[in-house]
Amino acid sequence: MKNAVFLCSVLVLMGISYEIKAQETFRKNTLFAEGLGSGGLMSLNYDRRFSDNPQGFGVRAGLGYFQWSSDRFLSIPLLANWLVGNNGKYLEVGAGLSLAYVETFQHNPNMEVSLEDFEPSSRFGLMQAPLLNIGYRRQPIDGGFNFRVGLSPYVTLGGISGIYVIPWPYMSFGLTF
Repeated sequence: MKNAVFLCSVLVLMGISYEIKAQETFRKNTLFAEGLGSGGLMSLNYDRRFSDNPQGFGVRAGLGYFQWSSDRFLSIPLLANWLVGNNGKYLEVGAGLSLAYVETFQHNPNMEVSLEDFEPSSRFGLMQAPLLNIGYRRQPIDGGFNFRVGLSPYVTLGGISGIYVIPWPYMSFGLTF
């Protein structure tokens, strides 16, 4: 009986020691490039975890770019996120806000390029949009390659029809350090 208690105690202590070691080597910073997603067409982002283990609360900020026809958007996505899971594989859920500077350029139907085509028209300004985020994140505890994939739908408020939700997928690759 004493041997069984001793063996169980040693196994529990080894498990605690392993968990403490994993927490000591846990890397909290991630830099990643995201295609589509909350930053627009392309964005560069920084993510920071706040707890002593990968699970739990973190924040991210980025700089993104998107161009559609004669409209150009420069965005700053700001999100809070929560990770659930273990062993470097997590469900990521987040919410935040995207701040964007929007310009509409003059349209040239003859496809002739002139300096006036690159000057903003009278329509430009700042806008903000609420963001949601849900997806899979692979983030090794001891650092290295980071991969994320999921949905980051844009939510537009107001207007004649009320609320619109635009499904918007994302995929990102980065480095955890």
